[in-house]
Amino acid sequence: MPPNFDKGIQSCERSIEQLLKMLGGTPEQRAEFWEIVKGITTPREQRLTNGALAAVHSDLTAAQENLAAVQQAARQG
Repeated sequence: MPPNFDKGIQSCERSIEQLLKMLGGTPEQRAEFWEIVKGITTPREQRLTNGALAAVHSDLTAAQENLAAVQQAARQG
């Protein structure tokens, strides 16, 4: 990697950071805007993903509780 490559990346990062600060708003709003610009996530996609993860967590918790009940019943029977 050329020695000036890292400096170029740092300069670009600082420039983007300065542009985002010029937008105004809160740091959270700027971060949200940057995520949208990068195309990684949109706020809606993030909410959908969080909802799906919460549902999976709920299902796993219920499965663990059912397993514990079955194990308890097996010990008693």
